[in-house]
Amino acid sequence: MQCGFLEHMGRQLIEHLCCQQARDEILHHTVLQQLSNRMLALSLIEEEGEVVHLTLLGKACGESVLSFSSAMRLVELLKSYPTSTLRAENFMALVQALPESDKSHTPMIRKGNAEAVRVREAVNIFGSEVVQVLQRFT
Repeated sequence: MQCGFLEHMGRQLIEHLCCQQARDEILHHTVLQQLSNRMLALSLIEEEGEVVHLTLLGKACGESVLSFSSAMRLVELLKSYPTSTLRAENFMALVQALPESDKSHTPMIRKGNAEAVRVREAVNIFGSEVVQVLQRFT
C-alpha cells in the first residue's frame, strides 16, 4: 500500500512541476511580448518579416551608461515632451525622473507647505510640461 501511495504522490509532484513549468513559460512569453511591444512603440526595434533588428536608438540605449529600463523611460519622457520647446535645461530636468537620480539625497522640509513653493519655482524655470512629467514619475 505504501508503494502505491508514494507512486501516487510522485505522479502528483510531476504533474505539479509540469504545470508550474508551463505557467512559468507562459509568464516568460507574456513578459517578452510586453517588452517587445514597448520597444516597438519606442522605436528601439523594428521588424522586417520574421527578423527583429535594433534601431540606432535601440543600440544607443543598449550602450548607454543608464540601465536599460532607465534608457527606455528617458525615451518615453522625450517622446511625450513637445520637442519644439525642449532646451538643455529642460532635458536635464527630465533626467531627474530616472531611477539613477533617486540615489542622491534630496532634503525636504518636514513641516508646513514650503515645498509647494518649489513646484511653482520649477514651473517658472522649466515650464509646466517638465514639472508634469517629473510629478508623473516621482
